[in-house]
Amino acid sequence: MCLKPMALCAGFSHVLKADGFVFARVPDMNLVMKTVVEKNLDIEDTLYQCPSGPIIVRDVIYGWGVKIESSGCDFFAHKTGFTQKSLVSTLKLAGFPWVFSSTNADDFEILALAFKNKPNEYASKLFNIPQ
Repeated sequence: MCLKPMALCAGFSHVLKADGFVFARVPDMNLVMKTVVEKNLDIEDTLYQCPSGPIIVRDVIYGWGVKIESSGCDFFAHKTGFTQKSLVSTLKLAGFPWVFSSTNADDFEILALAFKNKPNEYASKLFNIPQ
């Protein structure tokens, strides 16, 4: 991912067909910050547990340290962050007028489906999107 999320999302729009869409799954920085403040967490404190082990605050902000170190590749590093509002806004401005998003508080993440055009009947049924 790049430091300019708008350019990245516009690139998605550029290469997708008219009925194409993007599925985004990103950390929910709003929920992360809220939880850090409410629980008085340090950057190295465990934010939550996942099947592969503890996820610390730093992992969510900068990328999963264990994976970055073991791979030797910074591909897994986070170069930017989003709130639900900023992700939806970025996707819309990048050419995806139909954006459906939700948050998953258990995993501190935002899920978004962004379509270049109104989702067709198949996509609506597949993703349970109201028509």
